[in-house]
Amino acid sequence: MSLVFKREQARGHPELSLLGFNLRQLLENVQSGFPALISRPLEVWIQTQPTLACVVEDSPSACIRLHSVLNHPQTPERVVAFILEHELLHLIVPPREVNSERKLHPPEFWEAEKRVSQDRGLAWGWITLVLGDCLRRDKRAECTFVKANWKRLMNSERPTMERIGSIMESSTAAARVQEGPLL
Repeated sequence: MSLVFKREQARGHPELSLLGFNLRQLLENVQSGFPALISRPLEVWIQTQPTLACVVEDSPSACIRLHSVLNHPQTPERVVAFILEHELLHLIVPPREVNSERKLHPPEFWEAEKRVSQDRGLAWGWITLVLGDCLRRDKRAECTFVKANWKRLMNSERPTMERIGSIMESSTAAARVQEGPLL
């Protein structure tokens, strides 16, 4: 779900957070787990854009953009923390060529994500089961696009991560969650 965009390519304007937690504080907490990024100025914005999330580098600072579909009071903090971790990893593990093809997520990126993200599987389960109908994975572009129908989810109740965990454990829903989705 991650593309590095130029600032001019943003589609929406930053929105006020409706999340049930302090987004700026969460970014600071997540950033503290990345020693190489401790002193780097970072921002986080919520806005309508093509992808679920992206990181925009504007040396020396960077901005993480989260799609508006996440801007809901019942979006779990752990899901957003996972997405922030994923985007911060893009600042540490750069894209590179793999088998003559440029990869935004080279193998070492996925290895780092597995080490850093404690809630990776559960977060992807929540994203897939709750937002899946409005997402379109593009394996070639290595990102997840948000479809135009995303606004219909904004008035719906959202389950907790614990609820999604129990659904994944007790049903065949776990089979629907694919390992290694792309941010």
